[in-house]
Order: sequence, then structure tokens, then C-alpha cells
Amino acid sequence: MDKDRRLTTGDVMKYCHVSRSTVLKWVKIGSLKAYLHPGGQYRITQSALMDFLRANDMPVDKELLER
Repeated sequence: MDKDRRLTTGDVMKYCHVSRSTVLKWVKIGSLKAYLHPGGQYRITQSALMDFLRANDMPVDKELLER
């Protein structure tokens, strides 16, 4: 597993089955660690997403672990 793989807010949105605004809210309140890409989009590392999922008792899909 490449823990440094970068995910978009769209990737997180699809994985968590939530809206883009929900993902952005998680980022803005600091629940989900992200950084701002030079192009103005947020990026989330795979390890940050996994930490977020575990901290919030959300399932970690096998597909995410295998990537």
C-alpha cells in the first residue's frame, strides 16, 4: 500500500458516499487533513483518509488498503 498516494476530494466523496460539500466541511473543520494543491484543489493522502475513517468508526474498504 502506498500511504503517500494523493486523493482528490472527488475520490474521498465517492469512497465515503457523501457530497463534495461534506468532504470540504471535514477539511475546513480540521477533521480530515488535507493540503492545498498549487492549482487550488485540496489533496488528501491515503494515510490521512485512513486515519479519518478509523477515528470516526467508518469502514475501511479492502480496495483502499490494496491500492
